[in-house]
Parts: sequence; C-alpha cells; structure tokens
Amino acid sequence: MMMHVPDYRLEPFHRHSMLEIGCCLEGEGVFHFGHKSYPIKPGDIYVVNPVEPHRAQSDPDQPAQFLFVFFEPSIWLHTDKELLLPFLYRPEGFENRIPASVACATGMKEALLIMWNEYCRRDPGFHYMIKGHLMNICASLLRYYNPSPDLLEASNVLSAYRTLRPVIQFLEQNYHDPLTVNDVSSVLHLSPSRTQVLFREAVGMGFAQYLRSVRVHAAKDLLIRTSLPVTEICQQSGFQSQAAFYRAFEDQVGMKPSDYRNLLSGIFS
Repeated sequence: MMMHVPDYRLEPFHRHSMLEIGCCLEGEGVFHFGHKSYPIKPGDIYVVNPVEPHRAQSDPDQPAQFLFVFFEPSIWLHTDKELLLPFLYRPEGFENRIPASVACATGMKEALLIMWNEYCRRDPGFHYMIKGHLMNICASLLRYYNPSPDLLEASNVLSAYRTLRPVIQFLEQNYHDPLTVNDVSSVLHLSPSRTQVLFREAVGMGFAQYLRSVRVHAAKDLLIRTSLPVTEICQQSGFQSQAAFYRAFEDQVGMKPSDYRNLLSGIFS
C-alpha cells in the first residue's frame, strides 16, 4: 500500500505488474487510462489491471492525494478466483472510475483507510485484517461491475497476463525499434502463433495492434512534453512512415497529431 500525490505536470504512462485499486482522499486532477480520461474527485475509486497504461495528474492548486493498494492475482487465484473477474477487463469501453456518489465507493474508501491504518500500525495479525478488507473490496467490485462469471476464461486471461509480462516490459522499452511478432516470441520462447493467441486472450487485440497502441501513447507524450517536430516524433515513436503514423494516431485518438498538441499542450504545460 502507498499514499501518493501525483505531480501537476503530465508524467509518462506506466503499468504495474500487479492489480491496483486507488482512492482519491482529497484534491482534484485528471486520471488518464490510455485514451480515456476521468476528472479526479475526493472519494472516487479507480480500478487498474496490469495491461492498461495509466497516469494521474494533480490540479496545481488542489493536489490530489491517493491511497493505493497493489496485490498479486495469486492471492485469490486458487481459492476465490471469482474476485478477480472485475480486473479481467478489456481496456476499451471499461469504466475505471467508480464515482464517489455511488454508494459502494464510500464503503470501499472506508475499508481502504482501515487497511492503511493496519498497514502503518502493524499490530499482530495485521496482514489478516488487510486481506479480509481487501476481500470485501473485491467483492464490492464484483457486485458493482457484475462481470460474466466465466471462471475458466478468468484463469486463461490471468495465465496470459503472467506470460506476457516480460513482453509488455520489452515493448515499453523497445517500441521505437522495428519489431515483429517473431522478435517478441523469442523473448517468450514461444511460437509466433502462440504469442498472437496470448495477446488476444490478455488484451483483446493482436500483437501488431497492441504495438501500434504503445507507439501512439509514446507519441502523445512527446507531443505534449516536447516541442519536437511531428516528423521527428513519428520516428522516435517507432513508426516506419508518416502515413502509418497519421493513420494509427487518428484511428486511436480521433484527431491529427498537430491538433492534439494544440488542444492539450496549453493545459498540461
């Protein structure tokens, strides 16, 4: 667990290898999940899986303070795997935020604060108390999202997540290089066809589409954080041609790179 105050400056997207639940305790800002953005308000709950890139940004005048809990899927995998279902989402279309106005958000915030108190005090049995409250929170998420209880699919998706972790890290570090599915298959010591299956199981898209998404995220960061020409951003993001860059960017973001920079640079400078 950790308390965290996001910077008011826009930071790069990141991922965690664990499941994540966050609660805004005070302040305001914006929470970005890939191409989705949510206004941050006190009491809001946020749900994140290991695949979705995300970043939080504080309002410079009212910095947001967050309480986060991170945990491995294995904590429930062999006994209560149904509690993992809310985290097995496809990023597109998933609502990561549970607004403070929703009744269950209040209960989850209270449980998180109790967990934090137990974590800080470390009285005898504190880890059992934390695990018990975490189970209650995950059960609340299960009720709120009401996902399809396909436990076999849940096991398959979790297995794919775990297998793909080194590849996801590899792509985050090497997206600017010319990469093929054969390159990442060698990282996993699997066949290209099996690697494609894992991508579709874990993130709902094939390798090429996922790589384009990573590159577009990188380009968005550069457009906001630097004054580099769009042509250079295209190259630094790993696209082999400007046509491919513009096509991928407009497909995912819904506007041209220059329009995106003009729209957001003034806000996040």
